[in-house]
Amino acid sequence: MPLNEAARQCLAHKMDFTGRHILLPLVTVLMCLRNNLAVKVYKFYEGRDVSLEFHQPLSIDSNFEYEVYLIDASCYFYRNGNMVFGCLAPQQSRRYSVHSEILPTYLTVTLSIDTVNSEDSQFYLFSLREDRNGESRFFTQDAYIEVPSPPSLTECAVKPIEYSAAWNDVNCTAFLASDGEGSLFCFQDGKKIPYKGTRFRLNDQITWTFWLNVQLPFNCCSYEATFPITSEACSQFVYHPSTNISVTEKIVVG
Repeated sequence: MPLNEAARQCLAHKMDFTGRHILLPLVTVLMCLRNNLAVKVYKFYEGRDVSLEFHQPLSIDSNFEYEVYLIDASCYFYRNGNMVFGCLAPQQSRRYSVHSEILPTYLTVTLSIDTVNSEDSQFYLFSLREDRNGESRFFTQDAYIEVPSPPSLTECAVKPIEYSAAWNDVNCTAFLASDGEGSLFCFQDGKKIPYKGTRFRLNDQITWTFWLNVQLPFNCCSYEATFPITSEACSQFVYHPSTNISVTEKIVVG
């Protein structure tokens, strides 16, 4: 987003296009920007590989410099196509990667984080200075990553239906994510099984009932409702009718 005039004037006294980095010092500049940031929030559930993008139009034949900052830490970890060491914590350094795609009239910077966790829940700032025909323009884009804990692994209880020998009554329960999101899923013969009855929620726990064919194995799991779950990934609870043994397994969510 282009900075407003007050922020631009403030930055003009703090920025040096030929210097070691764009925002000098970052803490002082952020005091100028504090009321000008329009934060975009990304919600990523803990344990997944995620990415976010910053897009910036460019003028043809312009010179520019750009950086990606951790606002809370008051330092930058990426500058002009290269990772910069010393800003990210050691565990973050191993999990963070940044890729830049520069086109004649566009710049895209993609931040990727492997196995995102609560340590990554903070503000990020992309800053760019573009110099063309003796004039400079300043841009910033900001984002906040929110990392709630995902729903717990689901637990299911299986019992025969008294009036039908062909179906089992499967009652599944899980704790909701830390943001209150969560849903239960069961698959049989590769197909998602519809719920039977209504969802029951008590405090931070959710329960749902399914009817499943007694002759076929099935698998169940818990995720937020919008997660693009597949039968192959839904293996937190697996039931095999040949032995009537259920197995609860922990899987990597991603």
